[in-house]
Amino acid sequence: MTDLLHWTARRTPGAETLAGTRVRLEPLDWDTHGAGVFAAVGGEANAGIWTWMPVGPFLQPDALQGFLTNAREREGWRTMVIRAGDRLRCIRTQAGAHGGGDGGAGADGGTCL
Repeated sequence: MTDLLHWTARRTPGAETLAGTRVRLEPLDWDTHGAGVFAAVGGEANAGIWTWMPVGPFLQPDALQGFLTNAREREGWRTMVIRAGDRLRCIRTQAGAHGGGDGGAGADGGTCL
């Protein structure tokens, strides 16, 4: 077992951009990322990806934006956009330190949409 005697808490990720050698993790800014996020997971063409999710589908951009805004304000979620160069790859929504619901989360507590 690892000795955690000197462990200290760290800031919850999601408040700032994290840049790596291949991708950037950016906090969601709907004005900047919204069109790409909606194209990736919203609209009639993507409705099937929400079949087994407890939310969605989001047929209009305003519905998806409202869901993500509500999740941030009520649940403490921090939605991150994963970018490779200038292309949107996927979004990652994860409950922050104050989050409650897991929104159909995987083992790590987040939902990759």
